[in-house]
Amino acid sequence: MATPSKVQFAFGVFSGSALAAAYVLLRRRRRAFQATVTQLVVFPVKGCRGVELETAKLNIGGIEHDREWMIVQAVSPGSNDAQAKMLTSREFPRMATIQPMFTSQGNIMLCTDDGKSICVGDDTDGLEYNSVVWRSDVTGIDQGDDVSAFLSSFLGCSDKSVRLIRMRAAGRNLADCSKYGSIVASDTDQCESSRFSGFSRYSDWGQLSIISNQSLEWLNRQNDVSCSMSNHRFRMNIVVDASAAFAEDHWYDFSIGEVECRFLKRCGRCLVATVDPSAGTKDPALKPLTTLKRLRAGKYPFLGPNSGTEAFLGINLRHLHKPGQCIRVGDRLLVAKQNGAWW
Repeated sequence: MATPSKVQFAFGVFSGSALAAAYVLLRRRRRAFQATVTQLVVFPVKGCRGVELETAKLNIGGIEHDREWMIVQAVSPGSNDAQAKMLTSREFPRMATIQPMFTSQGNIMLCTDDGKSICVGDDTDGLEYNSVVWRSDVTGIDQGDDVSAFLSSFLGCSDKSVRLIRMRAAGRNLADCSKYGSIVASDTDQCESSRFSGFSRYSDWGQLSIISNQSLEWLNRQNDVSCSMSNHRFRMNIVVDASAAFAEDHWYDFSIGEVECRFLKRCGRCLVATVDPSAGTKDPALKPLTTLKRLRAGKYPFLGPNSGTEAFLGINLRHLHKPGQCIRVGDRLLVAKQNGAWW
């Protein structure tokens, strides 16, 4: 016969497990449908065009191969402490027209608007460069002289040592960023937050990004925006159909298909959005950035009242990584927590 203590212990274990299961079921049931994925884009080379996907495979750093390569200028090539400066379409607008493509062998090919192309090999023995991506120290393996000459010629800077570097595994800790790292460190739900990945590659900051078609439509309705603005300008990984413009600003804990996600911050836009990726030219009036600064201006609350004003459009997020995860066009986005309140 079971003793009272054993019965109490067994009942406690059972009730604890039942409560945990009930909590999970309740949390899932209380998720509210908010959006549907309509476009997925991976940007293999930072600052260049994206590649549209029907299914995006995820790893700990976000979408597989996203911002895995970066174009840099070698500051001290060949030294024991090889330093390199990140190059962007702010300084080289034509960079935005370079189209990466994946080959059947799993390498990338860079195609330019003058009809030329080059296949980038998988160089794991090249020189390792140290660089900085917006306040975060990063490293990358140089991908060889051939692609260096190709990029130098296309960008018109043969007098500079332009190199292509690669970060195969996501090794950049989001918490190390002096500007945004506090978002991860000060997450009020630390127990829950620790489940989410905190690593990326060469993205500006974050693992994934979302914008809604409705936010883009709102922008295109503004009188001072003369040409059509698509996600090609804003370079977001995930585009969704939502209930209203800027709905994405309010999603905190949510799922996209099978992938659990958590809001990091609204995306403050920069001069990259003024570059037309089809022509490789910068808008002389700095549209749509000036429009966003006028109508979507705000401050990051975690930086304090004396911080600079941002122009917001879209959001950055991180995900709960599990091996084999994918996001697919058509996946439903369900929100569990919005504006600090459970739905």
